[in-house]
Amino acid sequence: MSPVARKPCKGNPVGSGKKRRTVCRECPFARATEPGETGGTGPTTYVAQAHGPFLLSCHMDPDYEKDRRSTKLLQCAGAAIYRANTKRAELMPPALLALKPDTELVFGGPAELLAHHGEVPKFVAEQFLREHPVDELLADEVRRSGVQVVAMERKKP
Repeated sequence: MSPVARKPCKGNPVGSGKKRRTVCRECPFARATEPGETGGTGPTTYVAQAHGPFLLSCHMDPDYEKDRRSTKLLQCAGAAIYRANTKRAELMPPALLALKPDTELVFGGPAELLAHHGEVPKFVAEQFLREHPVDELLADEVRRSGVQVVAMERKKP
C-alpha cells in the first residue's frame, strides 16, 4: 500500500461527535482489501484487539503516523463494523465507535479475516482458532500491551 494512494478518512475522534460511517477501502477488516495488506500488523493482532476494548485508530487518518495512540485520531470504522458483525460491539465501552453490522463489506468473523489475510482456506483458519481461541489471542494481546488483568467475582444483582 503506497502512501500516495491513501485517501484520508474524515471525522470520528473520541468525543468529537463526528463519526465515519463506512469502512476505508484499505482497511484490514474490509473484504475488498488485498490479502495480506494489514499495514505490517499480523491479522491475529487485529482479531484480538477487535474482540477487546482496544481503541483502534484508522490507519488512513492523516495524523496516524505521528501518534498512533492519540485519542484525537479517527476510530477505525472497519473495526466497529467487525465488532457489530461478531456481536462484540455490545461489550465495548461507550467511547468506542459503534456502527451497524455489514457482512458484505466487512469480515463476519475471525476465521474469515484470518483466512483472507493468511491466504489459506477458511477451514485452516478455523483449525487455528480451535487451537488458539480468540479469548486466548485477546489475553495475549492485553498482556503484550502492558495491561494488568485482575480476576474478580461479579456481584449478583
